[in-house]
Amino acid sequence: MHLQNVSNLCTTLHARLLTQIAKILTSLSRVFNTSSVLLTLCGEQRVWIRNAIGFSAGEFAWRWAFCGWSLAPPTPQVLVIEDTLQDAR
Repeated sequence: MHLQNVSNLCTTLHARLLTQIAKILTSLSRVFNTSSVLLTLCGEQRVWIRNAIGFSAGEFAWRWAFCGWSLAPPTPQVLVIEDTLQDAR
């Protein structure tokens, strides 16, 4: 297969994936009746907000993210924050 064809295929698949992720996030927003929902990828020291509704996508230090509060305990759990502006974490 020609390199350009492979590149085009990857671009098409990536676009389809982003469309599907957007649909999932929109569904989650409706199900949980919230204006904000996001897909976060967590590394050892960084957190990447990849796709989001109500948030800016980007890269952040682990200490600035709520992910550590839900993933760090021995038994990770769902973390619901009613008002992030009022949360001391």
